[in-house]
Amino acid sequence: MRNEFEVAFSEIAELRALPREVVLEALQNALVSAYRRHFDASNAQHIEA
Repeated sequence: MRNEFEVAFSEIAELRALPREVVLEALQNALVSAYRRHFDASNAQHIEA
């Protein structure tokens, strides 16, 4: 059974006619951005999602 996150993720990709990789990369970038903002991390620090 697929979880709600996977269903929503697939739905976004399908509705926007985007490859799953593009949606995943956007999500990763958003998580890194939120982390930097929350912890006041500089751009010099390497952060991966």
